[in-house]
Amino acid sequence: IQDTETNRTTPSELITLFDEFASRFESKLMDELEYSAPKDVAKAAAERIQDTETNTRQGRLYSSALDAGCGTGLAAPYIRSLVDGPLVGIDISPKMAEIGRAACRGRGEISGGA
Repeated sequence: IQDTETNRTTPSELITLFDEFASRFESKLMDELEYSAPKDVAKAAAERIQDTETNTRQGRLYSSALDAGCGTGLAAPYIRSLVDGPLVGIDISPKMAEIGRAACRGRGEISGGA
């Protein structure tokens, strides 16, 4: 369902789209498209922790992290070791979040749904 005034996708349409895509999401992104954003974000965050010359982290881990739009929780395994406290993911798709919760047990908290 598109908003006819703005010609934009509605939130409910996005939820349906990603809920239907949830079971194939990781294989499509990681295997077919060679998606590297989770690794790239973790690498940049780790470099920031280790850079004692130009920032104030001084080797300290992050006290918490939020992954907004976490999907199935792909980033959690890469960033968990960089966060000393809560690691929270949130996604608009309940099915994506459900897969993420199952995959991230003990490594973070994932919430989903509109």
